[in-house]
Amino acid sequence: MAAGVLTFAGSAAGTTQAATDLCFGRAATVVGSVGTPGDDVIIGTSGDDDLDGLGGDDLICGLGGVDVVVGGPGNDTLHGGAGPDTVVGDSLSLGPAADGGGADRLFGGAGPDDLVGDGYAPHGRATGAGHDRLRGGSGADVLVGDSKGEHASGGGADTLEGGTGDDVLVGDSVAEDGDAHGAGSDVLREGTGSAGAAFGDSVAFVGSATGRGGHDVVDLGTDGGMFAVGDHLAPDGSATGSGDDMLVGGSADEMMLVGDSA
Repeated sequence: MAAGVLTFAGSAAGTTQAATDLCFGRAATVVGSVGTPGDDVIIGTSGDDDLDGLGGDDLICGLGGVDVVVGGPGNDTLHGGAGPDTVVGDSLSLGPAADGGGADRLFGGAGPDDLVGDGYAPHGRATGAGHDRLRGGSGADVLVGDSKGEHASGGGADTLEGGTGDDVLVGDSVAEDGDAHGAGSDVLREGTGSAGAAFGDSVAFVGSATGRGGHDVVDLGTDGGMFAVGDHLAPDGSATGSGDDMLVGGSADEMMLVGDSA
């Protein structure tokens, strides 16, 4: 396993996995919660699981419970399942850094899920530039195309599709306590929820959001209550962007900002 990638301990005691459970139509090829360097099919239990694909092009499904699903290096297809899950395309690190770049597919389930296309470092710097596809479920989900961390940067050409919940879509990166950079040319499609938000490139809650904005397309839908920014959002810092973005759709009830940064 690459340095800085979180190693998981496994499933909670007392949980079960039915012999008939499938993941994207495939039966499990791995007993347990950690994959191999090759292509694996990993299926969680009815409880809380930590699932890690390691290398290869993996299929991983969380089923029930509050799951953490990480694909690892490779082009993976991941599904959180029914609970409020965290699904990460490439690497999740509790250390100083997490990165990634695979072309992954991530799906949310019934709960309020957190989907990150490449790297997630809650206490460090996250980077990513994979060409990922993220799709929310019926919960109020947060979809981040590339990276999320204290500091974050990304630039992949991602496609994000909201589900039926009130979702937040960010094309490239989210920095929770530092600076965010993003420049990917992303496509964001809001689902059928009655409220939500979409940001073409990056969000920095405390620091600055900067970068050469990508050529993003944000489809607002027609359900109202949507807030959209073409490139960057920095509510407590500076935000600069320059992408040629397109915001389409919307209704009379939308709250919409057409431009680069806010």
